[in-house]
Amino acid sequence: MTVVKGTRLEFADASGDPATAGYLQRNGNDLKWHNGSGVITLGQGTVTAGSTTTFTNKTISGSGNTISNIANGSLTNSSITISDGSNTSPVALGGTLTVQGTANEVEVAESSGTVTVGLPNNVTIAGNLTVSGTQTILNTSTLQVEDKNIEIAKVSSPSDTTADGAGITIKGATDKTITWDNANDNLTSNQDWNIVTSKSYKINNAVVLNATTLGTSVVGSSLTSVGTLTSLTVGGAVTLNAQNELRLGDSDSSNHVGFKSPATVSSNIVWTLPATDGSNGQALVTNASGVLSWASAGGAYDHGATTYSIISTPSNPATDKVTVYAKDIDSNNEGLYMKCRKNGSIVEVQIA
Repeated sequence: MTVVKGTRLEFADASGDPATAGYLQRNGNDLKWHNGSGVITLGQGTVTAGSTTTFTNKTISGSGNTISNIANGSLTNSSITISDGSNTSPVALGGTLTVQGTANEVEVAESSGTVTVGLPNNVTIAGNLTVSGTQTILNTSTLQVEDKNIEIAKVSSPSDTTADGAGITIKGATDKTITWDNANDNLTSNQDWNIVTSKSYKINNAVVLNATTLGTSVVGSSLTSVGTLTSLTVGGAVTLNAQNELRLGDSDSSNHVGFKSPATVSSNIVWTLPATDGSNGQALVTNASGVLSWASAGGAYDHGATTYSIISTPSNPATDKVTVYAKDIDSNNEGLYMKCRKNGSIVEVQIA
């Protein structure tokens, strides 16, 4: 053991000059190292170096040890680099790093050293938004879509089968739906549809029905009942099947007169009516070819009457046929008479 007494312990360099090598000197409780260009002080728990002293490959251990009074510019790495993946910028140590969001897109907040990045209450997406999940839930009272066309049931290989059941459901006490029904090859709704006044149903841009009228393009129908018609114009033949009657009601529609065909008709018959009205007492007669015309009727009498009157008599001996009629002889007798032409005059002859 060597004990050195005095104020310092000097060390000489290779030339023997202690001034360039340095010396140790005790100063109270501190031990100072002088190397000719600076002083390092070893104190109780601290190391103090001169302004030009350099530590190389030195380690300071202990969680409580600190290095102070070192300017950021004196460090080899005096900044950190911030990058967004494409662009980079340095931020000096001791400087401020600002994280800033985009208005209506990203919101940034800082509290007690914690930075929170999130979405604001009102979000604007400047580009496209792709959602790859299985659900998209919108808890909003108003949905506005600028696109003119909305695609539903879009898959990689769409078909009528993949679209089956696709549509719109309106939630209510029961679901109100408009859906594609692949089995029946049509769109289906489970609700009534109301078309407002002045609007119509159209097929291929042709009106088929409005509130009061069938469209002019409707030329066929399988209706079995049409209720009460106030007028009817028919452009073709009218057929009443299975001896159904053509009924003409009286003024209050309580009773009617009518026509119907016989039970069996061997061939079709159509009678053509005359173009004008006949004279008083004339009746319709046929030419056996379906053409009707007016002609004088034969005589007739009313068996329920107290006197018998002539119903029809020849008025023109040159053209009228023989007329047979009945009339009273007295209160207890009636006679059957005939009028015919004789010598250009009408002659009445009793025949019974």
